[in-house]
Amino acid sequence: MVGMDTLWSGLALQVALVIALAFSILGLQRHVRKINARLPAAGALTLSGGPPVGTQIGPIDFDTLGGGMATFGGAYGTRNNTLIFFFSPTCPISKAMLPVVQSFHRECRLWFATDGDNTALDAFFAALPLPKERVIVSEELGRVFGIGRVPHAVLLSPEGKIAARGLVNTREHLESLFNAASSGTATLQEHIAQQS
Repeated sequence: MVGMDTLWSGLALQVALVIALAFSILGLQRHVRKINARLPAAGALTLSGGPPVGTQIGPIDFDTLGGGMATFGGAYGTRNNTLIFFFSPTCPISKAMLPVVQSFHRECRLWFATDGDNTALDAFFAALPLPKERVIVSEELGRVFGIGRVPHAVLLSPEGKIAARGLVNTREHLESLFNAASSGTATLQEHIAQQS
């Protein structure tokens, strides 16, 4: 039979370990805060090619799938940014990102752009409906912005300048475009260069 002294010493040891663990967690939390302060969200990864951030665009006009007209560049007469999301109807990441992108509709003027063929687009829209008046099917629009891979997003300022751009595989990448536009750090590469 175990004596009472042994039980009390085991309990004291467990309490001491729990207290030490709590202090370790507080220390880690402090270090994580310091790291987050040094590494703010700084834009999505930007591949080479296409106009750099700060470039004035257009105005340029494109037909929408719904029969309307979309104008990019120039002054919009609004205080909102414009987000153009480039996707492919055959890309599973693009398909997964569409609901995430649609959730930003209150923060900006939102457009969807693709250069897919009509057969793939019809099947795509049957599975995941998008407002056709917000969809542009154009290879030329992708060339204007130098889009080489999807999913890709371009954020235009109300003045029609490229505020941020890059690959957007997650919600955090998309949010980082807005953070980059407000902070003035256009890309992840630019942020890393400033830190070194």
